[in-house]
Parts: sequence; C-alpha cells; structure tokens
Amino acid sequence: FTRKTNAFLPARVDRVMEEINIGDDLTADERRVEELLRSYANCFEIAVSEAHAVNGAVQHTQRRAVSKVCTLTTIERTPDKSFSDKRLTKCWERGSENKCVSPITLAQKAHEVV
Repeated sequence: FTRKTNAFLPARVDRVMEEINIGDDLTADERRVEELLRSYANCFEIAVSEAHAVNGAVQHTQRRAVSKVCTLTTIERTPDKSFSDKRLTKCWERGSENKCVSPITLAQKAHEVV
C-alpha cells in the first residue's frame, strides 16, 4: 500500500510523526530514527482512505508453514476451562496433524458428555 499524492507534504508528515510514539530514553544518535521515519512518511497512512493497493503486489504463503500451526486461547472461567483444556490438549498432542488455523469459539453442547 502506498500514499498516491502529497505523501511528503510537511503538514502531513508532522501529523504522521504525532501519531508515532517514541520514548524519551533515546540517545542523540538514536534520535536519528525520527528522520528515518520522516523519509518513509509515504508508507504511513493517517486514514484508511489514504491506502491504495500497489498494482501487481501479491502475498504468497507457503501452505505447509500454515498447516502446522495450532493457535490456542487462554480461558479463565472455570466451567469453560475444564472443557477447553481437554480440547486444547488434544490439539497440542496432534502436533503437525493440525491442518488449519481459524478463530473459533469453544462451546460445550448441552447434550455432549466430556
């Protein structure tokens, strides 16, 4: 994504820099990061309307790398925790047999015996 017009307009660059939070503990030499950020101001957007897709840009993901991932969520509530712990343990035990990653909500069915 890139900004198409007036990417380095001083007022716009200043606005971008206002949105970036840099700590106070940098040395004078490390403060050069601010100039680096200013030189790449065209990579930052202030609003979603500023984002434009770059022609021909395609993201390629290796299928195997994705297929071996198991993403787990920590559940603190006691009834849900006992149910999900068993399911998540099975997920870990399968290791590379996990073939997909998906945002899910674990819910115990009323008629299911755990």
